Amino acid sequence: MALRAPFPYRLPGEARITEGLGSVNASGVQSRGLTLATVRGAQLTAPASGTIRFSGPFHDYEGILIIDHGRGWMTLIVNLASPLAAGTTVRLGDPIGQALGPVQVELSQNGRQISPALIAGSSQTLSKGGKRS
Repeated sequence: MALRAPFPYRLPGEARITEGLGSVNASGVQSRGLTLATVRGAQLTAPASGTIRFSGPFHDYEGILIIDHGRGWMTLIVNLASPLAAGTTVRLGDPIGQALGPVQVELSQNGRQISPALIAGSSQTLSKGGKRS
């Protein structure tokens, strides 16, 4: 059975997915979302409608963006430069900024990580669990 969000959702950029939810990189760090092979300067769009909760540098990251979609659903996008300020409302497909290189996309519902690829209708093999019968 496919997992569905209660709203339309699509990935924020046109790029190959290089890492899926739950995959472990060479440093032993487990992915909390997807990594898209976006190039620096690539235009990114809102994956779903919502309200910007945070936009800007955070710790070691040049730029992150948090979008609150309501009912506990949140998207975190890492490695982008965005002119949007907290409180800004965005709609699905609105421009949200430019990639600073490969971007990470995390989707959660009430703190539970969910693969953005599954919600966006991509292959289920991109999550650590793979396809289920």
